[in-house]
Amino acid sequence: MRLCCISGPLQGREFAVDKDLFRIGASQDNDLVIADDYVSGNHAYLRYDRGTLRLTDQHSKNGTFVNNNRLQDTPITLNIGDQIRVGNSIFEVVRTPGQPWNAPVQEKQPPQGRDINIVASGEANRLPPHQLASQAVELWELPRLRGYPETVLAKE
Repeated sequence: MRLCCISGPLQGREFAVDKDLFRIGASQDNDLVIADDYVSGNHAYLRYDRGTLRLTDQHSKNGTFVNNNRLQDTPITLNIGDQIRVGNSIFEVVRTPGQPWNAPVQEKQPPQGRDINIVASGEANRLPPHQLASQAVELWELPRLRGYPETVLAKE
């Protein structure tokens, strides 16, 4: 998995979560160092636990947020597409290139009962999420595509 910074001082940079324990904070001994007055020295950490990626806040002063929800004392399991806010920075959990679909971290699924617009070769079709081709689902998780209904452009 990778963290893609979509907002804040590290915007546009990506960070591979390539170790069992990946530390985040303002101190230089972290794996992801964020120079921000709102980030604690040892702010949070990511840990692979039995095939899932979990995020834990280390009792930071300003908190750690996942999808705008503040983490409590228990670790939270992350999914591809989740957004993590630490200080003034927002990171999105993304798949590492070449990572198989059956990777340990769970895929975020489209909400049930909602349709997604698919535009292929100029034609719009409405399909329920369970009938989407795997290519469309892969395009759905791109950071620039948000909310529902989505318009997904398929390659010709």
